[in-house]
Amino acid sequence: MKTQPRNSRTIILCLFLTAGTSTAELTGSPGTIQKMVDSVSAENLLTYVRTLESSGGYHSRVDYTPGYDSAAAYLLRTFTSFRFLTSVKYDTFYVPAALSPFNTRPLVNVVATLAGKKDPSKIILIGAHLDACANKMPGWQQDWGTISAPGADDDASGVAALVELARIMSDSSFLFSNDYTIQFVAFGAEESIPVYPGWTYGSLHFAQQAKAEGKNILGTICLDMIGYNSSYMYLAVVADSQSSWLGDHCRAMNDKYKIGLIMNTPPFPTHSYSDHASLWASGYPAILLIENYLPTVDGPYYQKNDLYHSSGDTSGTLNFQLIKKSTQLTLAAVAELSSSSSTDVHAVHAKEPASFSLSQNYPNPFNPSTTISYHLPARLRDGEAGQAGLPVNSHITLMVFDILGREVATLMDREMEAGTYLVEWNARDFPGGIYFCRLTHAGLMQVRKMQILK
Repeated sequence: MKTQPRNSRTIILCLFLTAGTSTAELTGSPGTIQKMVDSVSAENLLTYVRTLESSGGYHSRVDYTPGYDSAAAYLLRTFTSFRFLTSVKYDTFYVPAALSPFNTRPLVNVVATLAGKKDPSKIILIGAHLDACANKMPGWQQDWGTISAPGADDDASGVAALVELARIMSDSSFLFSNDYTIQFVAFGAEESIPVYPGWTYGSLHFAQQAKAEGKNILGTICLDMIGYNSSYMYLAVVADSQSSWLGDHCRAMNDKYKIGLIMNTPPFPTHSYSDHASLWASGYPAILLIENYLPTVDGPYYQKNDLYHSSGDTSGTLNFQLIKKSTQLTLAAVAELSSSSSTDVHAVHAKEPASFSLSQNYPNPFNPSTTISYHLPARLRDGEAGQAGLPVNSHITLMVFDILGREVATLMDREMEAGTYLVEWNARDFPGGIYFCRLTHAGLMQVRKMQILK
């Protein structure tokens, strides 16, 4: 292995993907996390959803309405009551594309922060959307400002989980210590309404601002529609190529903490209909957890939801045990991701990847550090035809080259098992510009372009 430039440090987060083995522990106490998981309350979740679906007595959280304002104020008060949260604030934004006078009226994201104890600059984000919609109802185009839009599933269910997660993870009685910062964000303006084109304005504002400020968001879990399923405890992962490791991690936590959800398997579907896509657009890894990856269609464990975006989307139609389990899964996933250890290598078992791949680093552009994810597939040992899927060691190299093709860093040069791996490259000693990351494995090669901003 070539010597790193002085003060350059590589941190490896390895997700060893070995079939038939139990989940290895990440940092932090599994006992503590289990207690937190067990403390998630279906009764609390029901209370939060009912409060949100009749916010301020308006039965609507459509943008630019009193119900929306009441819901935001309710979340601000509730987060503030969790006294060990580091900060709670409105993140104000505008939608310039909205018709006048709405283009000059502010909307908000509600942001609660639990600062990291060791490395607060690294952030794990949990998101859900504050607003609601009723575009399936007659008269929506004219009466959107007064129409009934309780939005119990879409997305009071996700926001309820967000509030319960903030309550538990900030509760000092659990003695939970997050090394990295955890942020709980209720995004505004996720839905489309007649006075502006498009959607996800709140999360776009948040993600673009984070990118401009150089925020190091390690991963985001967005919760949107996690409660409509009367028959099965099913939850789907939506992820792009740079975020599939986070979906694998959630699946592993479901097994490790025996949460009992049925979940889809990789390759995960990629859809951009909610706030997670805003994080993708700014180069951050993010997944969506949702009751079905397309709630408008039936699935093996799901009957399509005809109620969302209508006045019929009420708490009485929801499965609060499913919302509870979805909250428990998110808690376990975030609690483990937000902890570091005295060593630089961590491991967690999950489903083995299907193919060799090098994902786009994130963030990109970056300064000074970025995370590189790659997947090594299982393959047959010599003479073992018919026994597919047996992982074996194989030699890989992960190198960085400058724009002139000169090798500037070797991040990995060793034999490794089949699995998904994350490598953090700190490039503080390298000049700004274009670089290329190259992964070679078993005669295969993939290259990704990276950019350092200085």
